[in-house]
Amino acid sequence: MNPCRRLLAGAERDLIAFHGLAVSWAERYVPAHAGSLTAALARALDVLPEGASRAR
Repeated sequence: MNPCRRLLAGAERDLIAFHGLAVSWAERYVPAHAGSLTAALARALDVLPEGASRAR
């Protein structure tokens, strides 16, 4: 794997992990808005919500 791809893959893993932490935070502190907040964050970060898969 070339170095650029490795860095991008690492960044994607970090964004996915951050999103997972944000989901936990939102469910605890703003449960009424957790779904819409974390969906918007997923769109902004261009990551998939947990359990989703990209169409190929």
